[in-house]
Amino acid sequence: MKNSDVSEKEDKVSAAVLVARAIARNPCRVLVCNVIAAIAISAIAFFAGEFELEIDNTGWLSRGTVIANRQYQYATLRSYKYALFSETDGSLWEELTSVVQPGFEVDEDERRKLSAEELKSDGMRKTQMSDTCDISLYEDDQFVQNNLVAIWKSKGQSSILDASSLRSICQSEVETISVLKERQLCYGCSDESCLQPVSLVLALRVYLDEMDSSCEALIDQYNPLVQSTFTELLANCTDDIRKNYNPAYGPYYGIDNYRSCPDWFKTTLVDEQFGEENAVIRYTSSYFLASDYDGMYGVVDDFSKGEDSDILGVYETNYEDFTLILLDDELINDMVLATLAGIASVLAMILHTKSIWLSLMGILQIVFSIPLAYFIYYFIGRLSFFPFLNFIGVFVLFALGADDVFVATDKWKNARLQMPKATTEEIAAVALPNAAGAMLLTTSTTAVAFFATAICPVAPIMCFVVYCGLLIIMDYFLNMMLVFPSLCLYDKWIMSGNTNCFVTFSKRNSILDENDEESEVNRSLISRILQHYYTFLHKFRIVLGIVSVVALAICL
Repeated sequence: MKNSDVSEKEDKVSAAVLVARAIARNPCRVLVCNVIAAIAISAIAFFAGEFELEIDNTGWLSRGTVIANRQYQYATLRSYKYALFSETDGSLWEELTSVVQPGFEVDEDERRKLSAEELKSDGMRKTQMSDTCDISLYEDDQFVQNNLVAIWKSKGQSSILDASSLRSICQSEVETISVLKERQLCYGCSDESCLQPVSLVLALRVYLDEMDSSCEALIDQYNPLVQSTFTELLANCTDDIRKNYNPAYGPYYGIDNYRSCPDWFKTTLVDEQFGEENAVIRYTSSYFLASDYDGMYGVVDDFSKGEDSDILGVYETNYEDFTLILLDDELINDMVLATLAGIASVLAMILHTKSIWLSLMGILQIVFSIPLAYFIYYFIGRLSFFPFLNFIGVFVLFALGADDVFVATDKWKNARLQMPKATTEEIAAVALPNAAGAMLLTTSTTAVAFFATAICPVAPIMCFVVYCGLLIIMDYFLNMMLVFPSLCLYDKWIMSGNTNCFVTFSKRNSILDENDEESEVNRSLISRILQHYYTFLHKFRIVLGIVSVVALAICL
């Protein structure tokens, strides 16, 4: 009868318990095999997976994905839609479908340098602006598409076309050009001065034929009559373009196709609703002919933004290069913080486990999670683009990885406290399944939260959340593959009396005497804290429940 009872109990043993006992029987063999397997898969991931960190984040456009291909097609067609509309032989289409266009190559810095050099070499054709500047550059489409741009907003209810607002914009342009000239970031004139920006101020200079006048002299001539006729000219021009726009030419060369427009007028200089029915302009732009975006980013705070006037300005480039540079700088700063977080997590593991051995296994668990997650990311997920943003997931990995080590260690030590004379296999049968179940809850909820964000259409963010979710899952499995057998070895060494500083640097032996169990539990700080926490919650559970429901109702 007893034999049948024992047989029935063995049949009811869960698979987790059987696995835990198997690990405890041969922990060294299991650990070595798992480490070798992790190293092999990591090598395959890095070498066969063609691992390459895309630190430039060029335009936030990914490569090798459906999103990337569609975005590339859209951006290319948008850039060349006017030429494609008017071409007849199909040569441009053939070039666009076979040659990578500037601005879409991998190295963003090369695009920046190339565009600036092309403009410089194309310039210096001597036409008249004080006999030194190349005004033909104003007719170049790249002047407004690939340069420094300032966006101005009027404060209050005033219009940009008011004399005070134009004076402020003019003075701000002069101060900004002074900064660009001092740093040799602008060009367009043979005497190393800067070509005046395309703006409403330039349109007014053309209208009054005062190209070289100071801002004060220019605005002095901008009397109410001139303001009225100038506003009417811009309104007629805008309405003319709005009514007779021809996509074969585009909106930039207004003087060629719309005789009502002043020279070098651009539609981006006025509001969308501006015209004869609405003569007020709230927003306008100034386009500066400049190069070296990294250099401009370093002095962007020195550009005049009109803070003390009735207008307010901000600076960027059409390709959002300042934002990309800031993004890369912040990502590098975040990686420094991630490194510090990793160091803090390692110290926390050492202090909590009081074992260099267990802390080392925890570090290996975290480190191996990176290539193993990439293995699934590349070979199974078929994602070839790996943005630098993905490495910010190290924050989450170190935090959750250290937490998993804490859970596994605490479960083991608590089981040992309860069964001081049990064998390592018996402790493993209790502690390891409990730890695996507890860690599964935090792992699944965190991973699902990341994977749910994968619906985001921004490719680097989508790649980031997918990779973070994989990191969390791999960390969970590696905890069972590395930390669990390490705990078995740790327990065997302690049971055999091996208490060197590598195994444990605790002043007390972790193996309890037969009559020392109660005193050891009383000395456990974590046990005391959790016990008081549970007692408090249980005592006031009804009150806390009512408060939570009321707070939820108020929030809703």
